[in-house]
Amino acid sequence: MSAKKPAVDNGRRKFLNGSALVGAGAVVATVIPGVAGATTDNDQTGQAAEQPREEGYRLTKHIQDYYKTAAS
Repeated sequence: MSAKKPAVDNGRRKFLNGSALVGAGAVVATVIPGVAGATTDNDQTGQAAEQPREEGYRLTKHIQDYYKTAAS
């Protein structure tokens, strides 16, 4: 006797392929605005606009207020 193969569910395959494409599209849509924004931060002379980057921990008023309420 030969075993029958189960029927292929083409609808499920189409759904999974479609969802993979939507996920890839979401990644591309997220990455592209960052790339486009990075290339448009130039002034009229074509030089990159110099803006100091503040990195790391900063003690702001909001954080100080939080510390005061957490210490109570």
